[in-house]
Amino acid sequence: MSEWVGKVALVTGGTSGIGRETALLAQPKISESEQWTEAAVARMKEGIFMMSLRGALTDPTHPPSIVVWPEVPAPLYYYDDPQFRSSVDNIARTL
Repeated sequence: MSEWVGKVALVTGGTSGIGRETALLAQPKISESEQWTEAAVARMKEGIFMMSLRGALTDPTHPPSIVVWPEVPAPLYYYDDPQFRSSVDNIARTL
């Protein structure tokens, strides 16, 4: 699996809505057999945050309406990890 990030146009109500809204799709390169040490988790989180920000800022005048991360076999717990939740919330407010 390779890393990938890109924007796609969303259809938001008839043909007049085509292309007005965008979604940022981010696919990090994460091994299913990764050993999740603290350092590995920190690297993975930083990587997906940076991938999302880089992709979103390719056109700062038109930020994405939504950022989509795939379901990944990684220890990401939005509700149980206050630091992760804060970082995700900050990215959402920034974009």
